[in-house]
Amino acid sequence: MNQTLCSIKGSLPQLAYLRIHGPDAESFLQSQLTNDVLALRSPGQAQWNGYCNPKGRLFFTGWLARTASASDEFALLIDRSLSQAVAKRLKMFVLRSKVTIEDLSDRYVLQGTIELPTTTHTRSKEAQPTHTQPADPTPALSIGLPIAHTLKANFGRSVQCLDTQAQAKSMEANVDSEDFSGVWRWLHLLAAEPWITQTLSERFVPQMLNFERLGGVNFRKGCYPGQEVVARSQYLGKLKRRSGIYQIDDPSRRLPAEGEDLGEASNPDLSVVNVLRCPGSLGMSLWQSAFAGMPAHAQAAHALVLAEGRIDLEGSPLGPSITLPYALSDDA
Repeated sequence: MNQTLCSIKGSLPQLAYLRIHGPDAESFLQSQLTNDVLALRSPGQAQWNGYCNPKGRLFFTGWLARTASASDEFALLIDRSLSQAVAKRLKMFVLRSKVTIEDLSDRYVLQGTIELPTTTHTRSKEAQPTHTQPADPTPALSIGLPIAHTLKANFGRSVQCLDTQAQAKSMEANVDSEDFSGVWRWLHLLAAEPWITQTLSERFVPQMLNFERLGGVNFRKGCYPGQEVVARSQYLGKLKRRSGIYQIDDPSRRLPAEGEDLGEASNPDLSVVNVLRCPGSLGMSLWQSAFAGMPAHAQAAHALVLAEGRIDLEGSPLGPSITLPYALSDDA
């Protein structure tokens, strides 16, 4: 594989950082989120997680990590458009628990690192809890994120919480913030990872977004809001709505908007989850790694769309789909 980069760094203004701490923080989060919080044993180790409303619809997707400063302190990284609403919603259920929830998004500068793979291999049926390790000990907080698995390669990711803009500059980010933000979101699309924003909040059951295939849902952990709906979706009958990646090659074509329903409003064939134009040469570098050795994808798409819809219908208003980097069931 022809590699031109080892790692890239840049700021992530789209991310929010919620600090959740207190003697009851672990048990509180275990009762609220979709994943098994008790499995977070090492500081700085993050897992995919979500929060559902009583109807089983995801309020957010993001990463939860136990911090290094205390065993009863956690960092939750979600989309910034949801930070205030999520903090408010979680505080409603604290009740008498000894838990404090703080939105520290404006206090820290969040910087991300993407590591290009040194080897390429296909992904197993379901993502395993393999994580990158934070590379630099100087930030106030370093979080190793779950590996981004694409069709032919895996990408390491981490997030550093920096105290000031001056410290951010001293970390020598090598990509303009706007460019890096796009590259970060492009990697989400290559890995078919749904990222919930305010526009998409409370619209999808986790399985509609393939979220359980990313390891974002634990079906053995016990109760949490919407758990019965999520469990029924998993075990009763065959899932009929899933998410897929669609490639758009025509640069003159209008891109659909995030959250847009394609088809009849009463029964849309597809609902757009995330969409993005290829972010220049860095996006091309990720693309070449993600589809290494695949002549059909030798040239990067003009744009990618992650869309949710019926899986039993042929064709799509978006055009041909790209093979997902994971199987949609254990039988595949």
